[in-house]
Amino acid sequence: MLRVVLCLLGTLAMLGFGMAKADDRVGEFVVSSKAIMLDGEIGRSTIADFHRALSRLPGAKVLYLHSPGGDVDIALKLAAEVRQRGLSTVIPDGYACYSAC
Repeated sequence: MLRVVLCLLGTLAMLGFGMAKADDRVGEFVVSSKAIMLDGEIGRSTIADFHRALSRLPGAKVLYLHSPGGDVDIALKLAAEVRQRGLSTVIPDGYACYSAC
């Protein structure tokens, strides 16, 4: 049930991401007023960009994922940090999370 609720909330939140301005982007992340989304390839700057995105929205509870993948080692470090912070991850309908994602 929680997963269904998160997916529904994710779909609604994505409406805000669809109109993201350039200043809402932090590297491969998009920060809306309620959530953060990984929207691009995972690479060397991903962890630093994640920290900067979190500083814009420190109360974030969910990380939405839309990525073709990328560097596996970086992805594993990001996953450990997401887990440590207790964030949930959601792949909204119509979005994808491939490879290292």
